[in-house]
Amino acid sequence: MRGEGGFTLLEIVVVVAIIATLLAIATLDFSRMQKKGTTEKEVRQMYSDVENARLQAVYGKKPTAVVFQPGSYTFKQYSSENEDPSAGTTVSSQSLTSQLTLADGSSIAGQSAQFDPRGAAGAVMNILANPAGSDAAVDCIVIDIARTSMGKMQNGTCVIK
Repeated sequence: MRGEGGFTLLEIVVVVAIIATLLAIATLDFSRMQKKGTTEKEVRQMYSDVENARLQAVYGKKPTAVVFQPGSYTFKQYSSENEDPSAGTTVSSQSLTSQLTLADGSSIAGQSAQFDPRGAAGAVMNILANPAGSDAAVDCIVIDIARTSMGKMQNGTCVIK
């Protein structure tokens, strides 16, 4: 006959092993969700900042640009349309934890989205916030001549949401 109301060593070891397994699963899932949330937050912020640069060009009646680097982007404002793109006044910059690339996988270093005083972009850009496949709802933006859109990268294409 056993003592009164105690647990055996085997029962305690089994319970501790179950708790350890559940904690390991929860920790892995938490870090994946955190990476997903960070990617979504940064893409939404980048979208908002690019739209803000477009609006600043229209309201200020001066060209603006967003110059991208793999881990950051910078806002520039120009005094005239004929000003050298490498010149301009740096208004602000934003650092990222995600690494930016063009949607085709090539480097984004030094690429810029330039907006004229009417808010039109000079060229179309597809920008991907890596890591791709992070399960983020949005992980890319498309800067088009007349608008900017967010989307999800699928099969090498930024599908607009």
